[in-house]
Amino acid sequence: MLFAIKEGEKILATSNQKGCCIGCYAPVKAYCGEIYKWHWRHESNVICDEWFEPETKWHLGWKELLIGKILK
Repeated sequence: MLFAIKEGEKILATSNQKGCCIGCYAPVKAYCGEIYKWHWRHESNVICDEWFEPETKWHLGWKELLIGKILK
């Protein structure tokens, strides 16, 4: 997931951060490596979204375009 909740605000993943899942409010951890896009992942292996599907590069690219427009 691209966003998590921390102190009542939506935030993007950054190194060494923790937050809460937007869907279920369970703890999530930021994963910020060199290969994959920075993202949030549940600390446990629970998938809270019954419609979950892995996101493709195309899907993430469109999200980035939208986020860029929102954050400007």
